Order: sequence, then structure tokens, then C-alpha cells
Amino acid sequence: MKTLLLLRHAKSDWSGGEEDFDRPLNERGRAAAARMAAELAGEPIDAVICSPSVRTRQTLELLALRVEPVFEQRIYEAGSDRVIGLIAETDDRLHHLLLIGHMPAIAGAAMNLAGGDTGEGFRRLREGYPTAALAKLNLDVASWRDVRPGCARVERFVRPRELA
Repeated sequence: MKTLLLLRHAKSDWSGGEEDFDRPLNERGRAAAARMAAELAGEPIDAVICSPSVRTRQTLELLALRVEPVFEQRIYEAGSDRVIGLIAETDDRLHHLLLIGHMPAIAGAAMNLAGGDTGEGFRRLREGYPTAALAKLNLDVASWRDVRPGCARVERFVRPRELA
């Protein structure tokens, strides 16, 4: 069994005129990332894969995790299939992976992996995947290489507005 955490970056600032890749977080995004940090504090995260964009890096920084991240360019502007492919490349010695990325790939990967799920978490995920939302998926695989559509169950889906 593997555990996958899929986090969409926090809300970014569109007012500065930066290129998409260089957009920073806005105040609301920083606050949401801080709330998500508290939510992730108890998770046994073995590895972090993060898009190298400014807003994903800033989201990661605010999480204050004690895991050295891998910044993966292939996440930026990726589709869900590419994200799932990156997950499948994870070292099998690792059991709890956090991936921080963008829409629509993060939501698409979660939907594809948990496609057969009928639980409350999946229902909530289908309602929308706002910025800084987190899906925790339990994958019914022994190896990351075996990750495929329908192999996961959504343990929980958390939106930052739901956290104190």
C-alpha cells in the first residue's frame, strides 16, 4: 500500500504582470498554505515532488516540511497522464509521496487514480479542486510502477476554507 498526497498550489497573485511561471502567491494564498501546513504536520511524508513555478515553491516553503523536495519541470503545464507517469517513477522504498502542482493535472490525476471510488472523499473531490486543496489517496499497489487508473481510494479531501 502506498499513500499519495496531491496538493494544488495556493492562490496566486495576478496583479503584478508576471509571466505565468513567475506568479507569486497572494495574501489569501499564503494564509491558505499556512492552514494546509497544519493539516500536513502529522503526515509521514517520505518524498516531495514539486513543480518549479514560483507559486508552487512558495506553497511548499510555507508548508515547512522536513523533506528535501525534488523540483520537477515536467509537472508544470502537465496533463494528468504525465503526473501519473511521474508518480510511477517514485522509488519503491518510499511509501508516502506529496506532489504539488497545478490544475487541471492535479485534479485529473486524483480523479483518474480514484475513478472507481464511491466514498465521501471522492464525491467531495468531484465538486471541485480549489487552490491549496489536498487529496489524500490510498493506493492499492505494492510498487509505484503499478499505479494506474482506479487503483486508489480517497481517504480525505480537504479545502483550506474548511480549516481553522
